[in-house]
Amino acid sequence: MAVIVSLLISAAWSIGCFFSFWDFCGCLSLPQVLVALDVDPLLNNIHFPSTPAEFAAQSELFSRGGRSPLRGCVSAIDGIALRIRRPRVSEVPNPSSYWTRKGFFAINVQAAVGGDYRVHFLSTVTAGSCHDSTAFSASGLAELLARDDGLPRGYWVAGDDAYIAGERLLTPWPGTNLPWDKDSYNYYHSSSRTFVEQVFGQVVGRWGILWRSVRFSVSRASLILRVCVRLHNFLIGRSSPPPDALLPEDGAGGTGEVILQDQCDLDDRLRQRRRDREPCPLRATLTRRLRDQQCHRPA
Repeated sequence: MAVIVSLLISAAWSIGCFFSFWDFCGCLSLPQVLVALDVDPLLNNIHFPSTPAEFAAQSELFSRGGRSPLRGCVSAIDGIALRIRRPRVSEVPNPSSYWTRKGFFAINVQAAVGGDYRVHFLSTVTAGSCHDSTAFSASGLAELLARDDGLPRGYWVAGDDAYIAGERLLTPWPGTNLPWDKDSYNYYHSSSRTFVEQVFGQVVGRWGILWRSVRFSVSRASLILRVCVRLHNFLIGRSSPPPDALLPEDGAGGTGEVILQDQCDLDDRLRQRRRDREPCPLRATLTRRLRDQQCHRPA
């Protein structure tokens, strides 16, 4: 099986963004191949930074070689809606919870990526109608960041305003017409988040199976996405050129459109929360540092 895996991955690398590895080899319907890829040591590559060297390397990457004055970011998180067919009652207790306000069934996928465009963390355990912050709170990454030893002092994860700000999960300052220092912080913070948006585009763009609703069970759809992400990380390691972020509609009616999860959730309570009351001391510290250094956003 290891030889087969290597051949399949090499084929995917060779055909790049022009074809999907799955369409090329026609093995998507074989669950044993998916499982083999998922557990193959060669693809055991979804890892969150855990050493001082890894934290420092990611911080440097997110600073874009020092062009961004915000330091300490080690990963960026966001949610994407993985479109699926209507789940059966035999698969999940409440199939209707997978229906999104965008008009399709989906899984709420939470992913964190690094400044090297590798996926650090992946969670596919919540339904499409879940708010990003709810899905995140159910993930292992939330548990890690909540621990006292989860991240060294000064390091943090970037998330958009769908997430609840905390000690190690930093979100933008809420509101409009902000003071210049908070506006500058939001600008550079947004620059950190573009990494995860680009990775979503690359993963969806490369693997044609994701261009349309995944017509399998919820568990199989999650497995398919996880294997696609593992292959993405593998190809990044081989310096494979990334595909276009969005691909044109293909012959089967699919698209390369990336639907971010915060466009789909139904939890208005979390959408309407008082974000200005969420304690985030590190955000205040970084903003104060920008003010002291007179780091304005570019004109």
